[in-house]
Amino acid sequence: MQQLKPLAELLQPDPTNTMFGKMDAETGSIGPVALGDIYGIVSQISTAENVPEDVRSYFESIKNLAVFGWFHYPLYTHAVFLASTALEMALRARFPVTGGDSRTMRPLIQAARKAGLVRDDTLPSSRRWHADEPDRDQAHKTDETKAKPQQSYAEYAWRMMLILRNKFLHQQQSTILTPWMAADHLSLAAEMINALFADVHSETS
Repeated sequence: MQQLKPLAELLQPDPTNTMFGKMDAETGSIGPVALGDIYGIVSQISTAENVPEDVRSYFESIKNLAVFGWFHYPLYTHAVFLASTALEMALRARFPVTGGDSRTMRPLIQAARKAGLVRDDTLPSSRRWHADEPDRDQAHKTDETKAKPQQSYAEYAWRMMLILRNKFLHQQQSTILTPWMAADHLSLAAEMINALFADVHSETS
């Protein structure tokens, strides 16, 4: 069971992080993962300047939370949930309504789908998806599915973000993600947020 860390241990690494190692590209040797490795991964994730400042600021606070997973491992998972709320925040900013906004995430996603702003060509990580497609297709296709059109990466991303948000919002059991899984989810959320505002001029430009 998780407990509040003693004050004297607050800035000590969570022991769970010591379970992972990293390979030296030059020597091939395996060494321990350090805080700098986690920071380096998370710091590469960013939202674009044309994204509204309040959304960008919120996302930066989520990145800080992810880095602090080094000290309390479950924070990696909490950061993933909050990344889905940042995407929801971005959707509300991109498709505003007058008066109170009682929309859930599903109709917000439908509005984004209709606008066609988040597409495979606007998501950099889709290149990995399509590069893996032949192997993935051969492994999972049957005679019945070969004739069916494949799901786009953008559609997969929307579906996954909705599932993640609802899973954490209505959580029935604890979920723990690795730092790299968390970084992948944060990166995808940032890509989707950037795509929503790709056609909006930056306030600083």
